[in-house]
Amino acid sequence: MKDFQLTLNINEVNQIIKALGHMPFNQVSDLIAKIHAQAQQQLVSNGHQPSNVEETN
Repeated sequence: MKDFQLTLNINEVNQIIKALGHMPFNQVSDLIAKIHAQAQQQLVSNGHQPSNVEETN
């Protein structure tokens, strides 16, 4: 499957995570983990200290 690159701000990412949180865990846990991993990687690349994405509002 082809990968896509999206550009979202932190509030949009948190909104997606929040919406996914309303779905059954076994259906979305891998996707949430992937979003968190990519967000953490970008934060480190941009010189920010990694933390829970949702805490950076």
